[in-house]
Amino acid sequence: MMNNMIFYLAWEEEHWLDELLDYFPQLIAMVPTVSTLERIETELQEGQIDRTVLVINVENQPDTIEIILQAIASSTQLQSIPIYLVGVTEENQEKWQSICPQAKMIVIKGFLVEFNFEQVCRQIESDLGGI
Repeated sequence: MMNNMIFYLAWEEEHWLDELLDYFPQLIAMVPTVSTLERIETELQEGQIDRTVLVINVENQPDTIEIILQAIASSTQLQSIPIYLVGVTEENQEKWQSICPQAKMIVIKGFLVEFNFEQVCRQIESDLGGI
């Protein structure tokens, strides 16, 4: 049996976490730190997790998120997994894309109530290989 996991890294609880938990009950929310990345990397290496997707909210503490993304880029284990950056605005999308070129940028344009969270969740689910 495949053990697939979604890790949501954010500094505080907000609408993205709520939406993702509604769709993915196996999601684990954690604070984005280097030790968090080390834990995820260890679980992958030890086979506790077969496949994973990282969803990282860049909205708060952007300097720390830059460090986290650099740590991911320097890890052969983590740089190959799908990454979604949420909390990205149109104004800073290019900056985040240059820092983490392999990440999928999720930019909410317009009103939050009009955004199709389910479409993003289906894309994450596809990257996870189904659940």
